Amino acid sequence: MKRKGLVIATVGFVLFIFHNSMFPASQSGEQSRFVTDLANNALSKMRIPAAVSEHMIRKTAHFAEYFVFGTLMTATLRAYRSAKRELLFADLFFLLLVPVCDEFIQRFVPGRGSSVSDVLLDFCGGVTGMLILLFARRQAKS
Repeated sequence: MKRKGLVIATVGFVLFIFHNSMFPASQSGEQSRFVTDLANNALSKMRIPAAVSEHMIRKTAHFAEYFVFGTLMTATLRAYRSAKRELLFADLFFLLLVPVCDEFIQRFVPGRGSSVSDVLLDFCGGVTGMLILLFARRQAKS
């Protein structure tokens, strides 16, 4: 059951990522502005003299989305296999494949485009999630 649950969660999360990529630029921008306003209001109420830009929100969301994906993908693969070398290659392959597909989808959405820098940021988020999960598992064993 644990294996199936991980597969469902991982596939579901990838579909969530792809679904978010299908929003036109205007709708995606509204979501980013909403979160930006929330963040800036929270900072203001805490009397922190800082401002969050929409660009910062978008890039943080990219990293965070793929951080979660990286942990899910790593956990899923390790639930099925134990050969570390094979798993590392598979992890890295999927952690790069999904962002490339995500950016490819965005090429066909009105007002959006694809970006190599977003693929790299997404990949870094995924690798960070993978590494933190592997580190946590190693610490739990010792």
